[in-house]
Amino acid sequence: MAQQGASPDDPNAYGQMRSAVKSELGKAFRPEFLNRLDEIIVFAALQRQEVLQVADLMLAELQARCAESDVKLELSPALKQAVCTAGFSPTFGARPLRRAVQRLCEDAIAEAVLDGFVLEGEALSLDATPQGVVLLKNKRGRSREHSPPAGQGIEDDDAGAPAAAAVADALPAYDMGLQPLTRPTV
Repeated sequence: MAQQGASPDDPNAYGQMRSAVKSELGKAFRPEFLNRLDEIIVFAALQRQEVLQVADLMLAELQARCAESDVKLELSPALKQAVCTAGFSPTFGARPLRRAVQRLCEDAIAEAVLDGFVLEGEALSLDATPQGVVLLKNKRGRSREHSPPAGQGIEDDDAGAPAAAAVADALPAYDMGLQPLTRPTV
């Protein structure tokens, strides 16, 4: 329901978005339920640059975890962009980012450690091709490719929102005295 470009820094656009959200809530829920809410917070959609900052934080955390195992992890800018591209969803925000880090980086590192491609005390470099293939290089001069599996989250479908709606429709409806939810138009 977030509008592109609507941010708390732009009071007019943010106010319009907040009004639209409150209006939709009023249509979907009874006043008795809405009165039980302490506060309604409306978030603006994350932009690509903000998702890149979140990815940097997650990758720094991964580097720290590798350092605990005495493996120095070196990440190229192309890999960071690949993680950001695979993990960015205008609909789902940064939620898919964790799965992208797992598919592109953590799986590749785990395989490299388990099969002896990288040893304790060594450095491991990760890079990415434009096609999303992860390139691993150890300091012994060996290199190899890791082709991550296709994403398996709901956000990976081209029609992520309709897929989420299909799941919601499949769930049993419980009569709690509330009006049925309606899907807001996007």
